[in-house]
Amino acid sequence: MESIIRSRFIFAVLDGRNPNVFYEIGIAHAIGKPVFLIAHQKDKDKLPFDVSSSRLILYKSYNHLERQIQEIIDNNKVENGHTGENENS
Repeated sequence: MESIIRSRFIFAVLDGRNPNVFYEIGIAHAIGKPVFLIAHQKDKDKLPFDVSSSRLILYKSYNHLERQIQEIIDNNKVENGHTGENENS
């Protein structure tokens, strides 16, 4: 839970529909953290209806997922005034 509190935003992998992940998503939402949900493209129709319209990242391959996550991190740094120079995410 401390990791959720300290984070600027959360990535949650929905593959396997682990109940603990949904619990942690709820905590993140409750304390106002932006949550990005991740699921494989093939599982799109298996997602619960209440998360399918959230910030959802559907990936086809790990390379594809990596590019999408990096773009989100980079955009978040710019939106929050971070330049990325000499910073740890």
